[in-house]
Amino acid sequence: MFSSYGISSNEVYLEITERSTVMAYDVFYDQLREYRQDGFKIAVDDMGAGYSSLESIVEIRPEAVKLDRRIINGVSRDAYKNSMVKLFVSFCRENDIICIAEGIENKQDFDAVMELGVDAGQGYYLCHPTETIDLSAMNGLRL
Repeated sequence: MFSSYGISSNEVYLEITERSTVMAYDVFYDQLREYRQDGFKIAVDDMGAGYSSLESIVEIRPEAVKLDRRIINGVSRDAYKNSMVKLFVSFCRENDIICIAEGIENKQDFDAVMELGVDAGQGYYLCHPTETIDLSAMNGLRL
C-alpha cells in the first residue's frame, strides 16, 4: 500500500482521536491488533483531554501519544500545566512511548517542553501547515 511511496507499514502511525464514538470496543481493539500485526504503529491524539483518553492509553497501549494543545499552550508560565506535562513525560518514558507536544505557539512554550523532555512537537512556532514538506521552514528548530 505504501510501498509505491517507499514507505513500509512499520514506519506509519495510525492516529486515534476521540472525535467519533466507538460503539463496539471489542471490534475496535481487534481491528487495532490486526493493524499492529501488519506492522502499523498506533498514536493517541489529545492525551489529557476528556475523561476517556487515559482509559484509551491503558487499553490501546500506543507507541506514541500527542499531548493536547490546551495543556501545552501556556505551559511555560503555568506550574500546574508544567507538572502535568512532567507526569505524562515520565509515564511515556517508563512505557517506551513517544511523547509529542501539540500546539507549540511560542518560544517560551517550546523551551519549556524541551526542558520537560518531550520527544517531539508540533505547532505554529515550529512550522505552519503546508501541503508539501519543507524542513527549511522549521528554521533549524528541533525537539
